[in-house]
Amino acid sequence: MTQFRNKVTILSFILAALIVLRHSLGIGIYNMPSWLYILESFVAQGTDIVVPVFFALSGFLFFTNLNWKEYPRKLKTRVKSLFVPYIIWNLIGLLSVLVICQIPQLAGKINTVAPSLELGTLLKNTFWYTEYNITWFIKDLMIFILVSPVFKLLSFNRLLAGVFLVLVLLAGYYFKNSILLYASSFFLGAYACMYFDQYCRNLYSKNLVYVAGVLLLASIIVQTYMELPQGASIIWLRLLQIPLVWIVADTLRKDSEPSWWLKTSFLIYVCHHIILEPIEKCLLYAFGNNTVGAIIDILFAPTITILIIIFISNLLKKYTPRLYAIINGGRS
Repeated sequence: MTQFRNKVTILSFILAALIVLRHSLGIGIYNMPSWLYILESFVAQGTDIVVPVFFALSGFLFFTNLNWKEYPRKLKTRVKSLFVPYIIWNLIGLLSVLVICQIPQLAGKINTVAPSLELGTLLKNTFWYTEYNITWFIKDLMIFILVSPVFKLLSFNRLLAGVFLVLVLLAGYYFKNSILLYASSFFLGAYACMYFDQYCRNLYSKNLVYVAGVLLLASIIVQTYMELPQGASIIWLRLLQIPLVWIVADTLRKDSEPSWWLKTSFLIYVCHHIILEPIEKCLLYAFGNNTVGAIIDILFAPTITILIIIFISNLLKKYTPRLYAIINGGRS
């Protein structure tokens, strides 16, 4: 159990770091040679699997030991770990945009415009159509959790649960609807928890890990070479990559407790955009729109961003632990 929990913790940190890396890519921004474009395309294809894996992992964890008596308690914990920080970070993101747009030296240089201060717009930006759109993941995850009783009702029969999963996938593919597509990842994790729980928690053989690693790498290379588009057209491949990532992540199993900074994945996700974009702008102006600038951007922008978040987290955890707990959703 300890190894499984530590594996989830370390994997979550790596996934959050890869999201920062994905958002630092300079494709479409920098003038770069073909070899660098291919490299960044490879990184883009590889990191685009992160969100489906996050949703699948969330589905697995939510359905762990889930029964009807436990459902209200789990909803209550998700209010603390998801809804409260969702509102807080939407407001922080909105405030950051408002501040930036009031500074002449920065206004117009950041890819955003001042949002309306009308009450209706403020409410939308706080609860739904958020100005700080990085929190869309949390919003979708809360929707999936609210819908999860439907899957639970069908879970008495493996076939019916599987049909539900396939129907969600087909609906997302047909309507090109991102929420439904990501829902298929969430319920894939739920399905794995309901029917393959022990297998998912067991230690895998080294040979299986190696094979999964080769297949995962090969699939990313094929995506890059064929320049496959994102979205519904490759959702089938994404769903196949999720278990490959999970098996490869078996190398992260540890008996000892992970360092505290490896538990900052949630904060890295929710606040990296506020820090990353100004850093990228500074690097762009300092080194120019060229190959060197693109390389420095992808190497240093995500690294600096993550280090700053860890540093701030350490200060908050040390001096304002209650505030840290609230904005981090109660995560230690």
